[in-house]
Amino acid sequence: MAPDPAPRRAAARFGEVFFFGKTLAWCSGVLMALGCAGAQAQGQLNIANFSDYIGPEVVKKFEKATGIKVSYGIIDSDDTLQAKLLSGRSGYDVVYPSSNYMSKQIEAGIYEPIDWSKIPNRANLDAGIMKKVALTDPGNRYGVPYVYGIEALVINMTRAKEAWGGELPAANFDLLFKPENAAKFAKCGIGLIDSSSIYTTMLTYLGRDPGSTSLKDLDDAHKELMKIRPYVKLFSYNMINDFAGGDLCIANGWSGDVHVMKRRAKAAGRDYDIRFISPKGQGGLWFTMMGIPKDAVNKEAAYKWINFLLQPDIAAETTNQITYPSAVMATKSMVAPELANDPTLYLSDAFMAELFSYTPQEDDLLRAYNKAWLRYKSGR
Repeated sequence: MAPDPAPRRAAARFGEVFFFGKTLAWCSGVLMALGCAGAQAQGQLNIANFSDYIGPEVVKKFEKATGIKVSYGIIDSDDTLQAKLLSGRSGYDVVYPSSNYMSKQIEAGIYEPIDWSKIPNRANLDAGIMKKVALTDPGNRYGVPYVYGIEALVINMTRAKEAWGGELPAANFDLLFKPENAAKFAKCGIGLIDSSSIYTTMLTYLGRDPGSTSLKDLDDAHKELMKIRPYVKLFSYNMINDFAGGDLCIANGWSGDVHVMKRRAKAAGRDYDIRFISPKGQGGLWFTMMGIPKDAVNKEAAYKWINFLLQPDIAAETTNQITYPSAVMATKSMVAPELANDPTLYLSDAFMAELFSYTPQEDDLLRAYNKAWLRYKSGR
């Protein structure tokens, strides 16, 4: 998700499920949280995205430029979004799935094929990224890449050194996954993303195939993770404030979140050295995509929205806000220097070659991963 970035994900990120506003009375009995597509105004664009995942003024700028009203809904995970999409009446015109989730949704016939003639700003998309996402969307037929990132290791070095009692050894997943180390860091707080993607990370740590479909591999990963279960303080999609406030010192996490953690810690007067670390071969690359569901009411507005987001200035505004790099690579010269100069955000070819990509899981395997994760959180 796959990270549930996403990293999230892939990974999922964080937020609350958004319930669209008032609708006609006759819709109220069946609306629930899914919206009622038939009640959408033709001049309104309904979007489902993750929280804090866009530039602060982008919606207003789009509305001013086009005259189209935007209803911007918040989802909390890829699984939440997928459930709504599979219902066949999501009420959304543009959605933001992780690339590996989108691959399965494409197979289910959820998306409208992209008419690229309506997205002239496609020319701004990085060719290398388009090739990467084509591995899960052959021919780039259904999805438009938005932002991307890595799931690996986040450490508040200041707090971690205090708990360790001095300088840390080489920063890699040994610090998190070896129980004798986890016991030390329990004093300053260990977190895990609330997602079964941690099993994929553990498989790479064990030298296994991260795309393994073997239930034995899953079981082995589960057993290894159980060794640190007594020391885990928090399961969450959003650990930004926990790191910025000093309540956590080590977790699996997403690359772009670290810069937000640093900003918030600094704003609170805390001089924390917070770092993102991707041990070679053990970091997972994920993409957040944009897609138009087949049941979208306002598809023309959806194309205008996607094209608008691919403008370099708009993409740069989003990157500066959420601190994840855009698939519009021309933005690198337009973003804050601490972002542009971070090699864990703007990846070299060599760095990207060290990362594994999250692959779609068949339904039975995905259910097994999710069941294992529920057991893990309950301590079993």
